[in-house]
Order: sequence, then C-alpha cells, then structure tokens
Amino acid sequence: MDYSDALAYIHSRRRFGSTLGLERIETLLALLGNPERSVKCIHVAGTNGKGSTSAMFAEVFTRAGYKTGLYVSPYVEDFRERIQIDRRLIPERDLARWVETLIPLAEETERITGTPVTEFELETALAFAYYAEEKCDLAVMEVGLGGRFDATNVIEKPLLSVICYIGLDHTAILGDTYAKIAFEKCGIIKRGCPVVSYARQRPEALAVIREECRKKESPLLLPDPGALEILSLSPEGSEFLYRKKRYRLAIPGEHIVKNALSVIEGCLALDPLFPGIGGRIGEALSGVSFGGRFEKVAPDLYIDAAHNPDCVDAVSDTVEKLFPGRKLVIVMGMLADKDHAYCVEKIARAADFFFAVTPDSPRAQSAEITAREAKPFVPSAEACSSLREAAEKAIAVREKCGGVLLALGSLYYIGAMKRELLAVLNGKEAARENH
Repeated sequence: MDYSDALAYIHSRRRFGSTLGLERIETLLALLGNPERSVKCIHVAGTNGKGSTSAMFAEVFTRAGYKTGLYVSPYVEDFRERIQIDRRLIPERDLARWVETLIPLAEETERITGTPVTEFELETALAFAYYAEEKCDLAVMEVGLGGRFDATNVIEKPLLSVICYIGLDHTAILGDTYAKIAFEKCGIIKRGCPVVSYARQRPEALAVIREECRKKESPLLLPDPGALEILSLSPEGSEFLYRKKRYRLAIPGEHIVKNALSVIEGCLALDPLFPGIGGRIGEALSGVSFGGRFEKVAPDLYIDAAHNPDCVDAVSDTVEKLFPGRKLVIVMGMLADKDHAYCVEKIARAADFFFAVTPDSPRAQSAEITAREAKPFVPSAEACSSLREAAEKAIAVREKCGGVLLALGSLYYIGAMKRELLAVLNGKEAARENH
C-alpha cells in the first residue's frame, strides 16, 4: 500500500461521520496491543484554541529535548499535519504502513461491535501506535469533538488535562448551554490528574470545571488574568508580561496570548516531571507556528480558520487592533451547520470588500447565501464561482485600495484558499519579471 492508497482508505471512512462512543476505539486499540497505555499524554479539549494551545505545549517540550508527539485536527494543507513528532510530519511510508496494519483490525472491530470504525477513530489509533513505536517521551493529544465520548478519551491517566475556551459550537451534539458543553469537555478530566483551564472561562463553564475537578480530586490550575500585561500586539506577534516575566509570542492575537497562559501554567506544573521545560517556555513561545491561525501568507495577506462566533469575534478584534483605519478585504466560506448568520454579519460590518466562496464540504453553505448575508453590511459583496476567482478579485481590490486581505471561515477551504492566493501572487510576480 502506498501513501495515496492509505489516504484514500482513511477518507473512505468519512462517510460514517463522527459517531461518538468509546467501544470501537477501545476494541481497535486492544487488537493493536493497547499502544495508548505506553504513551504519556497531555490531553487538550475546548471549543476554541485547542490547536494553538497544543502546538505551544509541543513546542516547549520539543525545545527542552523531549521526543514529543502532536496530534491535532483538522489540517490546513497536508493531512500529515495531524500526526507529528517534534513538529515534523509523519513520513508518508510510516502512515501507509500503519494504515495497512489497521485495515484488518478495523474490519475485526466492526465484526465485534457491529458498527463501522470512523475516520477519526482510525486516525487516533494510528497516532497512538506511531507514538508508541517511536518511543515518544509524551504526546500532546487534541480532542476531536467534545471530550467525554471522543476517541482520544481512551487516555487513562493524562499528565495534564487542558480545558481551552468553552463556547457554543456543535450544540446539536454537545448541548445548547455553556454548562452542558463544559460537562462534555470535562469528560477528559481523570481522577487525581491535574487540570489547567483557559484564563477567562465564562462563569457557567468555570463552575462546571471546578465541580468536576472537586469530584475527581484533580488539582485545578487557573491562570491569573490580573497578572497579565500586554505590552504590544502586531502582525508579527505579541509581547506581554505574565507574573512579571516578559514573553514574546509569535502567533498574533490577544486571544492567543490568553491561550499561552494555560501553557505557561501547565509547563511550570510539569517541570518537576520533565526537568528543563520551565526554562524553555519563552524560547518556545517566540518560535512557535501553527497554520491557519492568523497566518501571514504574504505582506498584508492573512488566513484564519475562524468558523464560529467566538472565533470570529476574536479575529475581528485582532484586525481592529492590528490594522486600525485600513481598508479590509474579506474572503469567506462557511459551513451551513455553523452560526453563519452571526459570523458573516460580524466580519462584514468591519469589511470594505467581501467575496464569498463555497467550501469543499457536503456541509458547505453556498457562496450565494453567504454573499446575501453580507450584503446589508457590504453592498458590493459578491459570490465567487471558484476559489481562484475569489483570489484574483480579492488581490486586485487589495492592491488598488492598499488594504489588508483576510481569508477566513471553514478549515475545509482555508488551505486550498491559501494555495490559490499564492498562485495568483506568484503569477503576478512572474508577469512583472517577464516585462
């Protein structure tokens, strides 16, 4: 089996959706020899900020010399972004080899449980097997959906459970209140294992986190927002003081700074188990990168995977603080099962130009509907028939007005949008050189 065959098999499982429950993943891992039991883990849940928080934790441990796995979802450009060691993507040959191993075990799992193994379950089993085989010192494992019944929740005794910001998303599955969603996320909290929370949880969510920690006798680490002083925010990152120590963070945005506080507190708590990590926090934060989070593609051109109200609020705030008074050119693609009306209105109110696209997903909202939602706030808003058309029009407008271009929305299109934007820019550069 080669890499393309392996990817095709993994994606063929997508038709089974995200079926919550641990029976299949537990059966599949048992058939594999329970590799997850030999991997020490930091387990990361939450509505927003999981990816950047996970990347920061992994960066700290890697720079301290520990062999560190990182499991995140979804990906921006390359599927292998999901499974990394020391921030290097899993080699294609290793992914193909493990998929070939997993196929008969998945079939046996389906025979035993009577239900199909999902794409995420297969990927999670593969990640645990790969990290165990490579003898990682630890792995940072990001939850896919929820927490309590997520496939990653086979972790029995995490080194640390991390609860990132809890907002309203996937409400049809996880519940329609902050408290209900917090309860699902807190399913990753295990008895006696320490927990670190986002610095500014909503009171309803924080009350649930506190109660779950109390019931499970798990120490709760809460960052102190009062000890934070943000010194500067720029497109290149942020500088801040926390507990009187200065840090520089390479990923832009005030909300990312608050994610970093959880990383600082968590790493300081784990320093006795992993000597040296406390001294590498500053270095790691100043060098960390994570695709699709206010990522700079070219001068004055950014992409961000903001796809729910809290994400879009944070991105709007970032744009306002980083680019005051400048024209804003937006490219946006949304999924129909998100709170698209709120998200489109929020960003459209800040936009001077708006181009809508249709993400490559069966759950996609059409560009026509997205443009229609934006028109009351940006009368010139238009639907584009392709990502290339949106890239060409948005770049032309940006160059004319001298503003900032931001492509945001579903991760199901943001990686492809980045490629189209770069292709258009490279085409323009080549044309200039030929002149």
